[in-house]
Amino acid sequence: MAFLGITAFGLPLFLGIVGVGLSSASNGAILILIEPVTILILARVLLGERVSGSKVVGVLLGLAGAAFIVLETAPVAGLFRGDPFLGNLLLFSSALFWGLYTPLVRPLSLRHDTIGLSMLTIAFSLVLLVPCGLWELRGWKPNEALVSSLWWTLALGLGVSFTSTVLWVEAARHLEAGRIAPFVFLQPVVGVLVGAVFLGERLTPYATVGATLVALGCWLAIRNGRNRTDRRA
Repeated sequence: MAFLGITAFGLPLFLGIVGVGLSSASNGAILILIEPVTILILARVLLGERVSGSKVVGVLLGLAGAAFIVLETAPVAGLFRGDPFLGNLLLFSSALFWGLYTPLVRPLSLRHDTIGLSMLTIAFSLVLLVPCGLWELRGWKPNEALVSSLWWTLALGLGVSFTSTVLWVEAARHLEAGRIAPFVFLQPVVGVLVGAVFLGERLTPYATVGATLVALGCWLAIRNGRNRTDRRA
């Protein structure tokens, strides 16, 4: 659990934050697409899961769909424009370490309580994140937006980060890591839908096609749903 919390949760969070600061959010959106591919590979290497054709096709469809959404506003040429090499390298590393999370949490989720495992994962991540946060306080000056920022941080921490961690761990209890991989591609889909509903952003044809491909990829990955653990039971 300590290795999971520090290496597969805290470290990719830290690398992503620093990487976006040195590069850009657009490049981060492109490079995070590496995560599901990493999950699929590590599920085979670490867990010995069978990489079926439906899993591979599901991930490829999800990758294509997410690329439709992300690359419309963040062309891949941006990865090589200017001098964001270090930032891009950190973002790439962040995606790889995020790819560790699902294969590592899968066996733990079968032996431990979901809430307890999620809380311990986050608690162990603080071993890395608290010193990093204190280091960032150098030269920080509070402003009038501090209270509002703290409330939003609390809402994101409890309503998004903790809740999504619990749901992901519970999903890992029921599905093989390889079947979960394409669901990572739902992140840009949700971002587009939230922008359309709450921010009045236009839902483009690229986003519609991308969301459809992601949905197909997720469906393909979980069809014939019972995994090997279920069959053994």
